[in-house]
Amino acid sequence: MAGSTAPDTLQLPLPPAALRGKAVDERARLISGYLCRVLTGALDVPPAHRVSAERSLRAQGLNSLTALRLTRTLRLALRVDVPVDLLLTHDTVTELATALAARLEEPTRTALLEEPPRTALLGKEPSRTARPGPSPHLLG
Repeated sequence: MAGSTAPDTLQLPLPPAALRGKAVDERARLISGYLCRVLTGALDVPPAHRVSAERSLRAQGLNSLTALRLTRTLRLALRVDVPVDLLLTHDTVTELATALAARLEEPTRTALLEEPPRTALLGKEPSRTARPGPSPHLLG
């Protein structure tokens, strides 16, 4: 269906680990296609139009609020740290995809989000009262 943004179309073409095994230019190409699909939904692009990989993201409707929302999507999909300024400082999808492809090579950043905590997915802070204190019979 044209213009569909069904969840299966918003998945990466390969898992992040498989993307890391690709050459950086191939990785950037795959990420670019993924970004265009994600941005089509995020920017509410009409079905008869497409997000351009070479046109300015700001000219296509990206603003700071949309960038904030997209960082979470990209972090979870790519399993890398994606600061919001990365989205705001790269002018085109192609530039952003190249920067994200390079981030997949950096193991210290990649390791940050290998397994997202359940609380991050639920948008909740961990309970501070859930920590067990010392056993009462040890205090005696």
